Parts: sequence; structure tokens; C-alpha cells
Amino acid sequence: MRKIQVGLEEIAIPPKALNVYIVGNSHLGHIAFDLTAVRGSMSDVLKFRKKFKRQLVSPIQTFPGNWSYNYPSQGSISINPSSPLPRDSQTRASSHGEKRPRDPAKTSKTDRTAVVGHAEAGNIAEMRQLSQPPGLSDAELQKFGKLGKMFWNYESPGKGQVVFVIDSGFGCDVRELRDVKYGEWIHAGSFPGDRKGPEKGRQYSQDDSLHGCVVISKIAGRLLGAAQDATIIPVTFSSGRPPGCHSALGVVDAFVKVYDQVRSVYKKTNCLVNLSLLLPIFYFKPIEQANLESFRSVYGLQPPFDSALHYLLKEFSKLPNVIVVISAGNYPGEEVRATPASLGGKAGLRKKVVVVGGTDLLGNNIFATDTFVKVSAPAQDVARPVLPVRGEKTSGIRGLSLKYGVGRGYSGTSFAAPLVTGVLAAMLSSGIPIDKVVDHMYKLAYPRVEGGPNVVYNGISTDRWKEEAVADALEF
Repeated sequence: MRKIQVGLEEIAIPPKALNVYIVGNSHLGHIAFDLTAVRGSMSDVLKFRKKFKRQLVSPIQTFPGNWSYNYPSQGSISINPSSPLPRDSQTRASSHGEKRPRDPAKTSKTDRTAVVGHAEAGNIAEMRQLSQPPGLSDAELQKFGKLGKMFWNYESPGKGQVVFVIDSGFGCDVRELRDVKYGEWIHAGSFPGDRKGPEKGRQYSQDDSLHGCVVISKIAGRLLGAAQDATIIPVTFSSGRPPGCHSALGVVDAFVKVYDQVRSVYKKTNCLVNLSLLLPIFYFKPIEQANLESFRSVYGLQPPFDSALHYLLKEFSKLPNVIVVISAGNYPGEEVRATPASLGGKAGLRKKVVVVGGTDLLGNNIFATDTFVKVSAPAQDVARPVLPVRGEKTSGIRGLSLKYGVGRGYSGTSFAAPLVTGVLAAMLSSGIPIDKVVDHMYKLAYPRVEGGPNVVYNGISTDRWKEEAVADALEF
């Protein structure tokens, strides 16, 4: 890799070492390069490609061009196994589980794990739905009294599991996340900015985004998470170049850095990778502006990145201790079409890559779906962390907002995927082997409305709902 670095530096503008970024590692090879070069350097890039043809994985895609953000020129070289990548309505509400009267969890291996009922989380519809057994409507749950109004989860959910959360940014200074167990953050993306790193005792990203905060809350939040005891590793991707630059390449780099971390630090630990974003065409607009010399349309830029992500997902699928969870996308009533979710139906990926659809709070599908989307989760008007307001009376969901720092108002499969990730982490910590947990989850999932998609269910049956298993009230 050093020779390739030197070869690229010969083309780069000064300071040369700071204007070349390599995406890859010794296990995966060279996935992509990011290069800031002088205008008209296409011939030099082609000479470089020819010189290092044997060292690089073929074919090679080159992105030269005119960079429009006060840099002379910007280009990327994606080098990975590549081929064209064809892609492998709401319903009326009815009683929950109408077509699935049997509770498959009653024969589950998780019966040996202690369970806990959470009253506060039970006030949140999507949390209560995660532990709602098939065959029981909301009305039928009333016969269980207060036990039927709770969110039931496994004891110490997610303990011993590691969850990598790839997102554009994390604004984590909210009460809902104060008890999250963080591992060492990972910062991906070409030409990292100077602001990345610790500040006031905590790490943060260049983009302190509420999006990543909500995603983490759905995995490990005090009220909103299904795996509070999991170790969360935030993975940011951004560029030290102008905002929005090379976000697509940053996602590729994030997967590479997660792969590194799994191989070097967590090779004996169960790992989940949550990606609550897709790469639709607009992600490539900044790169298109930098590469007009070579590509006349942004649609010519996407296939090499699709190929890179396909290659990476195949490599992740070979690791025995990793599952990747990806949101399906927010195109109502359409097939899954954006990378990397569109890769979920590829041969060899289906048991290790889980693509998650989104429903309303009744269980109707409202977002993108496909034949390979085998599980969904609530994704409309879901609860999210907010800053608490004091000194006002509390009642209902507004009461939750005021007292606990939780309110509503977010929608999208971005927030369905981490609910499934959290449930998987809880199942793993309850004793389900990682090579069986995805099929186990698929078998437990069931429609909440007639004709609806299968919605995730954590498998805790009603015969385990006991008064003595109710958790103490949370302190805020």
C-alpha cells in the first residue's frame, strides 16, 4: 500500500501526504482512494492505474474532474470486484396477530433467561408492541391488568454484545442516553476534520446530529431501547472538505473501519452493525460536480460505490460473529432500490444482512419493501429523545416528554432498523447463538394487522409475565 500511496502523492497537490486518502486494509485490499489533484490530471491518473494494475483489484473506476469547492481538482479511484448490480399498501386495521394465534416463543430457548417488565417503557406504543405476543389484541391484553401494559424484555438485555452504529453524526447530550455504555468511537471519512475527537470528557462528531442520537436511543436508550446493556460504538463518517462532500465514500470507509475493529478487537464477541441510511442519487451530487470531465451523469457514479458496498457486505458475511442491519428506505409503496439495502437479497447475504421495513403504529406497511424484507418495525411518529421541560403538569405521552425527556414526532425506517438491532442484541444475550438468531427472529415476527408485514417480536410469552418480575420505577 505504501507504493500506491507514494504514486498518488506524485499526482496530489501540496501538501501531498494530506491530499491522498486510502480506503482499505490488509484484509480487504484497496477499496477506494480519495485524491485532490491539479486540474487536468486525468492522464496522470491513468498512468498511475496502469503502473499499479497488478497491485490493484480489477476493474478500476476513476473519477477525475473539476472540484468546485475552492480546491483545484478532486478525484476518487474505486478498486474492488465489480459488476452491474441489478436488484436481486397499507392494509385495514384488525386484531393483532389475527393470522398467527400460536405464540412460537413458548418453545424458545430464551425461556431459561429471566425477564423484566418495564412500566414506563410500556407507555410507549412501539416498545409495548415489541413484546406483544401473537393472538392478543390491545383489548385482550387488558385481562392481564398492569402486566399487559408493560414492555417486557430480557434481564440485562444486550449484555456482552457490541453494536456499531454508523451514522452521519451523534448529538448524545440527552437524558435518554446518559446510561449508554460506549466503546471507543470510530471516525471514518476522507480527510478527517480537526474537530473530531474528545471535548469536555466526551467524544462527538463534526455533525452533532439528532438523527444518530435517536438511532442509538432505539438500541440502548433508558426508555426507548431494547438492549440497554449492549456496548455502543458510534461510527461517524464525514469529510474535512466542505459539508456534504464525499458522504458516499465515507460510508464505504466506515464499513472498512468497522471490519478492522471486529477483526482486531472483537473477533470473539458477537457484533451487530446498524446502518440507518441509504445512498440514493443525491449522495453523489457533490462527487458529480468534481468529476464532470469523466461522467456526464450522476447515475454513472453510483455503480462503483454499489460494488464496493456489495464486496464489503460479502466480506462481513464471512465473519461468524457479525450481523448487519440496514433500513429499507422511505419510498412509500415502492421496492427497495437504494444501496446498500438493495443488496439484501443477494445470494450469500440473506442470513447475515437484515433489511428492515417500516410500519405505522398499527402495523400497516408505509415504506419501501421487497421480497427479501422479512421483518419490519414501527417507523411512523415514533418516540424520540428530547430535552425535558420542568414545572408543568404531566399526562400521557406529553407527560413522558416533560418528565423523562421523551416525545414523539420522528418517522422513517432509520428508526425501525435500530429497534430490530436492539431486539437481536437482546436475543443474543439471552442465549440464542449468533448463527441462529436471525432465523429465530424471523420465525417470531408476525403481522400486527391483517395483510400487514411481519413485525418484530422479542419472544417473551405471557406465561412469563409475573408481578415479581416488574422492574423498579426509573429515577430521573
